Amino acid sequence: MSPYARQFASQLEKPDLDLITGLPPTVAIEQRISRGGGKSTVGTVTETYHFLRLLYAKLGVQHCPQSGEPVISQTPEAIGAQLGKLLKKEKSLRLLSPVLKARKGFHKEYALAA
Repeated sequence: MSPYARQFASQLEKPDLDLITGLPPTVAIEQRISRGGGKSTVGTVTETYHFLRLLYAKLGVQHCPQSGEPVISQTPEAIGAQLGKLLKKEKSLRLLSPVLKARKGFHKEYALAA
């Protein structure tokens, strides 16, 4: 609250209590006057981005965007078994994978081989 607006607000006394329940956790950030860059977010400017990313990575649960089911870790053997079951139901199966990843240069021969 600005100092001008604060002069009109009355100061409340601290409540006498021992326990508060049902209050969800919050993230408190420092108010800054400096403006971030064009691509800055609240998380990057306040330096909470990395902590929030870590929090969601450890506590969050990924879900399939189509079915809504939770995504679970599977071994290559389990994936192969599921693909085998799917191939029995379907006439064909298309399995795609990147040939090159993060390599500089010309890769025409790889594209022609695919």
